[in-house]
Amino acid sequence: MLIHVEVTKLISILRSNGYPLAVINKCISVFFDKVKGNKKKDQTDSEEEPQVLSLFLPYLGEASLRIKRSITKYIKQNIPNCKLRIVFSSKRRLSNFFKFKDRIPDSLQSHLVYKIQCADCNLCYIGLLERHFKVRSYDHLGLSILTNKPIKGVETSMKTHWRSKNHHITTDSISVIAREENSFHLRIKESLLIKRDQPILNSNVYSTPLYLF
Repeated sequence: MLIHVEVTKLISILRSNGYPLAVINKCISVFFDKVKGNKKKDQTDSEEEPQVLSLFLPYLGEASLRIKRSITKYIKQNIPNCKLRIVFSSKRRLSNFFKFKDRIPDSLQSHLVYKIQCADCNLCYIGLLERHFKVRSYDHLGLSILTNKPIKGVETSMKTHWRSKNHHITTDSISVIAREENSFHLRIKESLLIKRDQPILNSNVYSTPLYLF
């Protein structure tokens, strides 16, 4: 065996350097005892070490405790090599009663689906924005966000409507109807709301195709 060849070579080198044979044999014996001991320990650990299973449940008082006892008893009887760890969670957290972060003003919110209702008729428009709410609102109002004065700006369906019909809209005419940080999900929400309400002023039928409809 290769191990025997290596040990013989090691003994020869150590003897050439003046080490006593008794000391060399003792060190070799200690080494092999450790190797054998580690192998037995690894085998024992792999056979007996239980698997930890975590289960998260809502806390509902005594009912939750009864469920915990029942599940623990079942696991102990049927899966002895499994260590069950049940963790209770509750929605009644401190963060639910107090707001630790400052609320973002409506004008600075983004990634929204909004609805504009004409102040003089029932026509409406549904759109989405990924910029600040105030910026998009001023596009529809035809006003400069800096000077609050009329500008040519971006032409929109609602702006064309109130100019041609001599109707008017204000910031109160614009309301937020959905929020979503993910851009793709935001477009899905807008498409679903357009499909539901079918606003006449929307030239686009959807932002993203809805293959189920």
